[in-house]
Amino acid sequence: MIDNLREWFGGLQAREQLLVSIAAVVLVAAMLFLLFEPLFKATERAQQRVAEKTQDLATLGRARSEVAALGGVRNTSAQNSPLVVIIDRFSSSTQLAPFLKRNQPDGNNAIRVTFEAAPFGRLIDFLVELESRHGLVLSNATLNKAETQGTVNASLTLVRTGA
Repeated sequence: MIDNLREWFGGLQAREQLLVSIAAVVLVAAMLFLLFEPLFKATERAQQRVAEKTQDLATLGRARSEVAALGGVRNTSAQNSPLVVIIDRFSSSTQLAPFLKRNQPDGNNAIRVTFEAAPFGRLIDFLVELESRHGLVLSNATLNKAETQGTVNASLTLVRTGA
């Protein structure tokens, strides 16, 4: 087959050979472009995603530092208060007092708390603030959907850290 092509090419006039050669080079260049262009675009997109993820990582690192700084500041006067008092006062200040149904100490450094039909978002904020301000962390939780949308019945066990 290659011999046939060589024979055909050799039978062309010099001007035709030049034209066929140029057409062959253009065809090969077009094929290479069509083959490698998607690879170059994919590489460019991957590099862009890496740059975005690097920026996200830097942002998360700054946020982590801020959270660590805020988490280190705790209300030390309340650290020695009984857990029942902390829960009562804090649930009142976060407008969860109407939903607080039970508040029972479980030893010196733990407390069991029960909420009924509490707004879920407020309950989560309550837990985050308890940890950051008073060093109380969630050790056990049972959450059930309440009748009203966006509310839950919650049975929580909180433990004082650093005690």
